[in-house]
Amino acid sequence: MENLRFFLLPFNPNKPLYFGARFKENLTSGYMSGGAGYILSREAVKQIATSLDDPNICSQPTNTNYHDDYEIGVCVKNLNITSIDTRDNLVKV
Repeated sequence: MENLRFFLLPFNPNKPLYFGARFKENLTSGYMSGGAGYILSREAVKQIATSLDDPNICSQPTNTNYHDDYEIGVCVKNLNITSIDTRDNLVKV
């Protein structure tokens, strides 16, 4: 936890930010892997929460066989939330 807090310290929680290990599958801008985990700033959570019911912004899956990390990635892309890949220069999580 200490490393995570140290990493996030310079970022403003009132700016819409999305952190994680980026996947590029099926979404041109990519999305953050849910397996490795991702972080949303306070403002990003607010924007996503107020847009979940808008099918023009967030997908509206009709079955239970969907992936939450991908669906959050769709919302983030459509809301123009800044995505920050947290992998190091050796592309390690």
